[in-house]
Amino acid sequence: MSTHGATYRVPSEPTVRRALQQLDADAVDTVLPQWLTAEAHRAGDAWAIDGKSLRGSPQGGRGSPVHLLAP
Repeated sequence: MSTHGATYRVPSEPTVRRALQQLDADAVDTVLPQWLTAEAHRAGDAWAIDGKSLRGSPQGGRGSPVHLLAP
C-alpha cells in the first residue's frame, strides 16, 4: 500500500493479536458503544456490526459465552 510516496505494510496476525491482548476488555466494552454512537451521529448513518457468540465458551463461572464483533 502506498500513500503520498510512503509505503505501509499491513500488520501480521500475531502483531494484531498481541496489540488486542493488551487492551482492557472492560474499558473497550464501555467506550466502544459510545464511540459507535458518536460516529453514527456525526456521519448521519448507522454502522453495521456483525456479532458471533462462540459456542461452549462460558467465562468466569457466569455461563456467558465469548462474543466477537466485526464492523
